[in-house]
Amino acid sequence: MGLEPEPLPDAEPTLAEQLRAEQERELQQAAIKKRREGGKLTRAELNALERFEREKDQRHGRRYVRSMPKKDYCEFSGRQVKVLLEQAASYGIPLRGEAVDVAAVIRWLHDFLAEHKHGLAKLLKSAALGEFFPGASDDDWQEKCWQERFYELRDKRLARERDMLPRGVVHQVHIQWAARLRKLAEKLAKTAQLTGPDAHRHLNEAMEDCERLLTALDTTDDDDSDPLAEEDPTTTA
Repeated sequence: MGLEPEPLPDAEPTLAEQLRAEQERELQQAAIKKRREGGKLTRAELNALERFEREKDQRHGRRYVRSMPKKDYCEFSGRQVKVLLEQAASYGIPLRGEAVDVAAVIRWLHDFLAEHKHGLAKLLKSAALGEFFPGASDDDWQEKCWQERFYELRDKRLARERDMLPRGVVHQVHIQWAARLRKLAEKLAKTAQLTGPDAHRHLNEAMEDCERLLTALDTTDDDDSDPLAEEDPTTTA
């Protein structure tokens, strides 16, 4: 029935390992025998039987991987036998024979990648750059990259400059704000009776003057007008 434990591998384990392996073997044999006889397995026996079956599956899987039928390999790879044989002849992939040693193919693949890593990296880089620079050769792709970076930084700088105001304009606006607020303070200081609603009205007028200056700055780019050409707030009644 294929349930008998396989013999221990030919190795040189330590004495403690030998004892543990022997105990595991005895537990597995007891579990297999009890199951054949229809007995109820203990938790330890169930775990031992599960380990035994898992290890058996792993051993069978290794044998299958080491000797995979060519038909199965063709199915997994999505290639016909003729294509596989051509690749084997061109690149040295171990695919010849009635069966395929998949472990050997995996080893060959990683050895191939390690041996040709520099050439493959250059090839992949050229292919990736070809998507951005069609027709570019390996000699000028770096120059094109620098050009693209230059244009990107230039566009960002121009965009920032469009959102900025000249320092002189901002300075003049600050001067006009200060003059308007100073005039308001003088008016309040000279008129002792200027309290309540009247004082509030004058304050609102001063703030509206400042707000008009800001609005004029926001529309400067649209109508090319001079925001400082407005009436000097220091001359406002």
